[in-house]
Amino acid sequence: MDDGLPDRPGTCAPIAVVLDANAMWNQWQLTGRAWDKLRDLVDEGQISLFVPEVVVQEVVRGRKHDANDLVEKLHALNLHRVERLLSLSLPTKRDRLLAHVQSLVVNYETELRNRLNELGAEVIPVPSVSHLQVLNRAMEGRQPFDAEGRNGYRDVLIWHSVLDVASLGCQAVVFVTNNSRDFCIGKPPELAPALKREFEQIAPTAELLIAASVAGAAAPVDHLTRTLPRTYLQPDNDTVEAALNQCAELIVAGGRSPVPGRWGEQLDDGWQFSSLLSEGPIEVESIDLEFGSLSCQPAGDDWEEFTARARATVVLDGFAFKADFYVEDRIRVDVQDRDWNKHYMHVHEYHEAELSFRLVQNETGTAIKECWLEEATEVERHDPPDPD
Repeated sequence: MDDGLPDRPGTCAPIAVVLDANAMWNQWQLTGRAWDKLRDLVDEGQISLFVPEVVVQEVVRGRKHDANDLVEKLHALNLHRVERLLSLSLPTKRDRLLAHVQSLVVNYETELRNRLNELGAEVIPVPSVSHLQVLNRAMEGRQPFDAEGRNGYRDVLIWHSVLDVASLGCQAVVFVTNNSRDFCIGKPPELAPALKREFEQIAPTAELLIAASVAGAAAPVDHLTRTLPRTYLQPDNDTVEAALNQCAELIVAGGRSPVPGRWGEQLDDGWQFSSLLSEGPIEVESIDLEFGSLSCQPAGDDWEEFTARARATVVLDGFAFKADFYVEDRIRVDVQDRDWNKHYMHVHEYHEAELSFRLVQNETGTAIKECWLEEATEVERHDPPDPD
């Protein structure tokens, strides 16, 4: 089913925060401590932040109206006297001042979308609710429409955006709105019973809380973070690939991990490859991972711990008995020193393998805290035919 939402790996963080237009009113630049807190929660993976497209359009319109209202107020204050007193370098004619102000806000929509992107917010497309559903809601006078069904069209679209977010499978939604008349009842405001029933039909196990402002959203998010069971989501491929690369680098370097936990090589029986290398010091020269073959599988009910498999070319460094080297031609080698001593030569040996890593996420599910190589299986190598 097309729910009108962008394709999101892992759907949604445990808590979704959805902003109404009034949450941004008179905070046109979306800056300050409360907005920084939201961004931090997104970065930590505790929330997903959503802004309906309807809200973006409403805020852009509100910013322009706010600028025009300011011009009218300045004009009413007898602007030429204000300018003569304060020397603000402002046009004193109303039309020129209006044109000047409009030139300052003409790019506001682009600036707003860029700022939302910086905050880690997802802009939700206009919901795919049918005209008939909206018409029926208006005719029946159901919230967010008023009792006559005349006012509330944009609020209905915002509400269906909230329902679209709920369908992503998050454990809770915090709806940031101070529009208590159309969405809520009581003080402190709670979601209206009819809307609550709609929400429960979409997400029967999820919880919905109301916050009257962005600053007020921190309290319900903190409450939900403490009370909701932690569900670990599948990390994106970039996160997994970075962890595997770090693990491979540690194996090649043969050193200790710079971070606590299990990192590097944890092979119980060593590298079980067909090999010319004799007993003695065998080191890993390089591991070239092929992420096009990457596949991941959770170890349990969620992704707190999981397995990642990928093809790789593993190069081992060691010493081959000369007699074996000249007899065996099925193993790829690169001779480093043909006469290392009377009986052995120093070689690099190439192996095509499938490597199986075990990874563990940190307590907040925002990073990989452990990654180690658990199994290495040699796979048949298919060399390209020699050109004639």
